[in-house]
Amino acid sequence: MVLTAPRSAEHVFGLSPNARSVSDFFSKPYVGHTRNVPKRFDTHLRGDGSSHTKRHLPEKIVYVETFESEAEAVKRERQIKKWSRAKKEALISGDMAGLRELSRKRSE
Repeated sequence: MVLTAPRSAEHVFGLSPNARSVSDFFSKPYVGHTRNVPKRFDTHLRGDGSSHTKRHLPEKIVYVETFESEAEAVKRERQIKKWSRAKKEALISGDMAGLRELSRKRSE
């Protein structure tokens, strides 16, 4: 999947872990924000991005959302980071019905 996004905007992105080991297989998708998704992905591939991606090198970009301001992107990133692995995977796969159901279960 090739994802392109305007570089002047802010983006929330998701990276899938490279499942080379059991710990990587069970690792949650990584979520972050940046102005330049391809450049930030390259940083993570080199192991320079975050402590999580140093331990679980990412395989690919699986999700991108675009925002007009950094404040909006940070707010969304923080929201997604609080989610369960199942909710993140539903978002990444585009399963909005599943995402709503998981959200409803959490609030009950």
